[in-house]
Amino acid sequence: MSLYKMSRRREGRVEAKAQICHIFWVDACYEEQVQGESPALAELEEIGFLLDETDDSVTIGMEYPDPSMTERWRLTIPKNGIVSMKVRDLGRIFARTKEYLD
Repeated sequence: MSLYKMSRRREGRVEAKAQICHIFWVDACYEEQVQGESPALAELEEIGFLLDETDDSVTIGMEYPDPSMTERWRLTIPKNGIVSMKVRDLGRIFARTKEYLD
């Protein structure tokens, strides 16, 4: 299920109906094992635009995609490693906006 939602706004500008995703997750890590210690999992925290979600994974990005561009950075996280995930609408996080360019 793709979560891209775009709507037209005045003068042909495009406003994204984006969602921000905050994820705590664990993953394997490589480190030299010390005698007598169990290897630890890496505890990770990510925040980004929610780009896609499937039954198996969540994909976030640094930038919300413009249909004419490709994203420059995206991270796909397997759901079996996710400890917690919060999703918020961008418009609710940043309710007030100043426009500097007309």
